Amino acid sequence: MGDALKIDDLIVEAVTEQGNNKLYQNWELAKAAGFSVSPENNTSLNTVGENTVTVRYQKGRRGLISELLP
Repeated sequence: MGDALKIDDLIVEAVTEQGNNKLYQNWELAKAAGFSVSPENNTSLNTVGENTVTVRYQKGRRGLISELLP
């Protein structure tokens, strides 16, 4: 309890509408491409047990949400 969420080294692999694979080698690159996360990177996690991390992608009107569980 009290550990911070650390996703600096998170690798995001995405597939575009055209079927191309896109690989983001770290969180800063993914964030710059339109991805966001909740809770935010470096947030203190104060819940005992499992915590859910939600990754979102938004570009224009199109979006995607994915939840990551430990």
